[in-house]
Amino acid sequence: MHTLAFLDPGHFHAALTLRERNPSVNDEIMVYAPPGRELDDFLGLVDAFNKRAERPTGWRATVRAGERSLERLLDERRGDAVVLAGRNDRKMALARRLHDAGFAVLADKPWIVRPDAVSDVRHVLSGGAVAVEIMTGRHEITSIIAERLVADRDVFGEFEVDHVGGPEGRAEAPDMAPHTPQRSEHAGVAGRAPRPPLARTGTAGPAIRLTSIHHLEKVVNGAPLRRPPWYFDLRVQGDGLADIPTHLVAQAQRLLASRGRPTDRDLELVAARRWATPVPRALFHRVTGLDAFPVELRDHVDGDTLAYFSNAELSFRLRGVSVVVATRWDLTEPPGGGDAHSAVVRGTRSQLRIEQGPETGFRRRLFVEPRRDLSGVGAALSHALATWPAALSGISAVATPDGFELAIPDRLRTGHESHFPLVLDEFIRTIDGGAWPDDRAADTLAKYELLARAARRA
Repeated sequence: MHTLAFLDPGHFHAALTLRERNPSVNDEIMVYAPPGRELDDFLGLVDAFNKRAERPTGWRATVRAGERSLERLLDERRGDAVVLAGRNDRKMALARRLHDAGFAVLADKPWIVRPDAVSDVRHVLSGGAVAVEIMTGRHEITSIIAERLVADRDVFGEFEVDHVGGPEGRAEAPDMAPHTPQRSEHAGVAGRAPRPPLARTGTAGPAIRLTSIHHLEKVVNGAPLRRPPWYFDLRVQGDGLADIPTHLVAQAQRLLASRGRPTDRDLELVAARRWATPVPRALFHRVTGLDAFPVELRDHVDGDTLAYFSNAELSFRLRGVSVVVATRWDLTEPPGGGDAHSAVVRGTRSQLRIEQGPETGFRRRLFVEPRRDLSGVGAALSHALATWPAALSGISAVATPDGFELAIPDRLRTGHESHFPLVLDEFIRTIDGGAWPDDRAADTLAKYELLARAARRA
């Protein structure tokens, strides 16, 4: 049995790892954090899991409230694995101290907010105690299916060959035009128009194009999410290139890995940019509880509006395959909705497309669109579905005007919040498995080296 310790849990992702009980984890958890709202919010969410009517958990939190959290954790050594999900500016320095002290570490993304922090990433992934990143995307059912389809040459073919060029190329990047006016990084806080996209592709676009839209004001576990004020400080939280691209680059790596290609090498940066979402003071108050913007944010404040540089676009080549990823943060999630996501993966036989947004009722839908030989791709798809493991049973192909949509049973649509306990279980199994570092460690390091180069470029 493993005992978990939570160090300064300032992000709700820390508590979400405890959304379900784990048979390999003791019900008693250790919590080291200074007193205050962040600790209270963490304990409140854990308590909500314990008290829910269905599948209640039984976590017993032993809290060591006070300053010098890391030193007290290291002195007491209560637990063998530590979960880090809070301030990003010191996350990897803490992870390095814990790693060198022999603790396994499960750390939320992003791991770096400054390029020079990549040296700490390299250190904790080089060997010794296990260090794993909280990556929920690998448990999303449409991503799992897409990886299987890309691996099937009869369905997908080969990755479409294309190149992502420089500013002289023609812009074919995903449409990330904001719902609200965005502020240009180079036009000053009062600027309104974003710069044109830096991602350039050939006629048909990149082989892999991934986009996502998230919301600052949202609901988690049925209640409005409160964010700490430092979440809006780029020096602490990181900017748009530091955060969500960690998921999108990892998704591109998994798609390439499904073809048996190592994805810890040959990552070539092409272009990177970031731009701001204007955050009104009224929304900042609703999300953080503060009436005014903190003095730490004054350089990005104009009147009653904060320029929050949370949006980014990144283009790169991975093993010669062109990739464009883009992410945007809007203000408030729409009624009855949530985050939006789009993926287009171009093969020589089929194009795979994943859509999640208002037009899909905010449910992810996956389409297979043959580029030629509709009947041949259809037959290959039917054969593939018939040979998949029992855990994926019930998935079927439904004809559409452009090809096929995969109908996915509700039992396989587990939802984003439910993926965090799966990440914890994967982490525990990695500790017990003894094979470390592994391919995932190599991929994680390669990803952050790419993102560090992108941060310098932008």
